[in-house]
Amino acid sequence: MEPLEREDEQLALARLLEQAWNGRGGAVLIEGPAGNGKSRLVEHVRALAKQRGFGRLYGIGDEAEQAMPWGVVRQLVDRYAMRYAGAARALALSGPAERALATLDAAPEGSDPRDAAALARTLHALWWLTVDLAAARPMLIAVDDAQWSDASSLRFLTYLTRRMADLPVALVVATRPPTGPGGPLVELTAGRIGVRLMPRPLTGAAIGELAVRRGESARPEVVAAVEQASGGNPLLAGQLFDELATRSLRLDSAGTAQAIPRLGPPSVSRSLLAGLSGSASALAAAAAVLGGHCDMGWAAELAALEPVACTAAVDELVAGHVLTGSTDLAAAELGFVHPVVRESVLAGLPPGTRAELHARAAALLHRRGAAAALVAA
Repeated sequence: MEPLEREDEQLALARLLEQAWNGRGGAVLIEGPAGNGKSRLVEHVRALAKQRGFGRLYGIGDEAEQAMPWGVVRQLVDRYAMRYAGAARALALSGPAERALATLDAAPEGSDPRDAAALARTLHALWWLTVDLAAARPMLIAVDDAQWSDASSLRFLTYLTRRMADLPVALVVATRPPTGPGGPLVELTAGRIGVRLMPRPLTGAAIGELAVRRGESARPEVVAAVEQASGGNPLLAGQLFDELATRSLRLDSAGTAQAIPRLGPPSVSRSLLAGLSGSASALAAAAAVLGGHCDMGWAAELAALEPVACTAAVDELVAGHVLTGSTDLAAAELGFVHPVVRESVLAGLPPGTRAELHARAAALLHRRGAAAALVAA
């Protein structure tokens, strides 16, 4: 379903792909607060690129992986190879992808100024690998939640924006606004990024359409109350509608508008978690501690859930709009519907419980052979 009131942003992304298809590289930065539709736009451009026949690389920043050097760049390569199996995967991992992983394995991990020359060589090598990957067909590189990307990957994205004008490459980066005065994210967002998109809050008309898409017709005063309480944030507006449905408050009732001001954003996020079973709560907590996207089997182990209980918990969390995923324990990833929901889960954990989960998660990741930087995170 198309995002509401994002026609200008979609047009800008379509133009970016058209330019890349014709050999003129460019970049688009999508910037805004949590829940304002950045991820939906990233999904949109990825789907559009697939339709056009682009090669596609995708990575997502994760707060738990910020300390892992080149983490997002590794994702770009790994996700590229995951589309294939057997001999096809071996072929995909040969050539540029193989050299990319070798380059990163040999790359400096620190920010020591003495490593500046080695860092420059790594960035230049990754740029040439981008050239090689785009030689076969135009390429889309999309990175979501860049505010949680590792510094090394952000430096590469900045490096790429300065050297991609003649490449058939489209770069799309979605991020929350930088919170500090300096650093790689500030360099990226303040640099020659090309087009900057800052999606506006939804209007009352769009929020009314959200209700229609849910199969209901909302009274004008209810729409106005949802707009006021959510600030026009698409995610929070949707959560408000979910909470109203949970409380059996009809959108066509004038009395519903009076209840909405008591359901501010924090309580709405918490409402998604209220009433969960013990197994579902344990799995949500485990997934939150392991990161925004984690292995479902690892989350089940951390939550001490047997496969049958884990399957039921996943069903409950997916139905409750808390997690995305499937009930297959062999599935690659389990993720939250939005970082705001994960943050609510973490905020709701008592300090002692959260510390214990982090310690157990570190031990689990170590046993599973995870990268040292990820274990430390």
